Amino acid sequence: MNEKSLEKGIIETDSELVCLFCGKTFNKEEIFSLGDKLVTANYAVNQHIEKQHSGPLKALLNLPAETTGISSTQKRLITLLGLDLSDQEIAEQLDISTSTIRNHRFKLKEKKKQALYFIAVMNLLERRNKKMQTDELNIHNYDERFDIQDKEKQKVLKTFLNEDGKIESIPRKAKSKIILLGYIAEFFNNEKTYTEKEVNAVIQKVHEDFVAVRRYLIEYGFLARTNDGGKYWKI
Repeated sequence: MNEKSLEKGIIETDSELVCLFCGKTFNKEEIFSLGDKLVTANYAVNQHIEKQHSGPLKALLNLPAETTGISSTQKRLITLLGLDLSDQEIAEQLDISTSTIRNHRFKLKEKKKQALYFIAVMNLLERRNKKMQTDELNIHNYDERFDIQDKEKQKVLKTFLNEDGKIESIPRKAKSKIILLGYIAEFFNNEKTYTEKEVNAVIQKVHEDFVAVRRYLIEYGFLARTNDGGKYWKI
């Protein structure tokens, strides 16, 4: 997910636009009705974010602090700054001095500058080290348990799959579990987003405990999902 996607609050696939904040999906080829207007998916998803989430700024601020790195104090300040209030008006609402407001604004700008430097460093690093490239940066790259030989894979599949290609049980051994999760992940389409119900249905084709397997697929980096769990997609 790039910077522009975050600013817009939209996850884009080949066929859909997905709201980052609730997982609502808009098919790119579909025409949507808004009041007396017929609009494109792009217009519809943007209107959805404005009306349902009060715009991308407020929606991003509502995400957990561990996701954004923004403290509760900073969230309150940014919310008021986003209303384009004067320093005096903000100071009165937060019961602090205007000089404190100016200090907070300076710190926010410094944080942005540091972020820009860090992004530049990461971009340069990714050009020098292919393993650090964004599209490859997932659990598979740094966990030695994913270093699986074909012979080892075939042995595990032979052990745990029945004649119908279904998994009898999920092993405790991490490496065997990863092999079976990879097998299950092959049943998901790279170009599609799924609801939780649809994910469960795919899993049930090969194993009955869809709750545990769904959790494992997320935990081991085979699937990703929106923050509310409304939409899933294959990584």
